[in-house]
Amino acid sequence: MKKLIYTPKRGILAGEEYVPHQYEDGFYVVSETRFAKDYVKVRTLNEVYECYKRGFKIRMSHKQGNPSLISPGSIREV
Repeated sequence: MKKLIYTPKRGILAGEEYVPHQYEDGFYVVSETRFAKDYVKVRTLNEVYECYKRGFKIRMSHKQGNPSLISPGSIREV
């Protein structure tokens, strides 16, 4: 599995690396839309990666800050 990274190009966090955000309950969140009712919780980064490959957006954060929903076209694999 490859690591998923988002790097904003503008703003105060430009150039910082965002990674999939793990919530306190241990889950990650992916979604096909921006609406919370469509959020899907997954347990592992492997599941996050599989959802990413199917076009899901991923909740990502920088240093466990507030997560943002990032589209797969803005995410890169390393």
